[in-house]
Amino acid sequence: CPHAFEWFTEMNSKKKLGLRINYYFQSAQLSMLSKNKIRYGMGDDFLRVAGIKIFADGALGSQTALCFSKYIGSKNNYGIEVKSKAQMLKEVSQAARLGLPAAIHAIGDKAVSNVLDVFEKAPKLTNGARHRIEHLQLCRRSDIARIKKLNVVASMQPSHCPSDIKMVRKYWGKRGADSYIFRTLIDKGVDLAFGSDVPIEPLDPIAGIAAAVRRAKPNSREVLQPEQKITAEEALYNFTVGPAIAAGQEHCRGRLLPGYPADFVVLSDDITKIPANRIQDVDVLATVLAGEVKYAHSSLKL
Repeated sequence: CPHAFEWFTEMNSKKKLGLRINYYFQSAQLSMLSKNKIRYGMGDDFLRVAGIKIFADGALGSQTALCFSKYIGSKNNYGIEVKSKAQMLKEVSQAARLGLPAAIHAIGDKAVSNVLDVFEKAPKLTNGARHRIEHLQLCRRSDIARIKKLNVVASMQPSHCPSDIKMVRKYWGKRGADSYIFRTLIDKGVDLAFGSDVPIEPLDPIAGIAAAVRRAKPNSREVLQPEQKITAEEALYNFTVGPAIAAGQEHCRGRLLPGYPADFVVLSDDITKIPANRIQDVDVLATVLAGEVKYAHSSLKL
């Protein structure tokens, strides 16, 4: 929505946001951003300009994610190219002149490769901002080194992994070995930023952590590429520190350290010590934002 930032700004002025927002404008708004001299990092502790959003392809479910190989069962369907490399390069370059990084939706392996081609040619960001690829659901192993070299953040949503098991196997087949490669990306030193992709998946970090660790739906033994499982500690890190890194705020967000805002939750169990199949059942007992208790279970006295 082109007017969303105005609404968030109004809510923020009334101190009614209730969460911290790093905002990515639609690329169609680049002229407005330039005219109004909007720059990376503008804003305050609760609403901050973070970049622009671009779409490179479609989605797996609709068989529109752009791939190098055709979809199994189709005659000639490789997905769709929402924006060409030339179009994306023009927008990324315009944004770079404002110091704004790009968050580019790319699900299929060809879309991911196209985005990396664009980032290679685009003007370098000199303000510490980081480009990111959103979703990165299918990725050629040969492109991982480019992700690392270009310092691109892999913004991924673990809850998609168990939800997509049947579609990955139906449409991508053996190529599914290159889908949701959390373990490989971490081992190669790529920075991950985990999220929910709400409203496509529930806004539930606990469910996301469970999905990253188990790669299976709750109470199911059907696992997608078990060799790509990660630990609960790694999943927790990428749901907290990871997004701070992606937003260029690792120096002041994502950890409980002196000088950082007191943003945290209290859980019913230590998710790093319980069996993986129990993570999904962990409850949030309290939520604290900027040191202020926003929610507390009746069993707690805060």
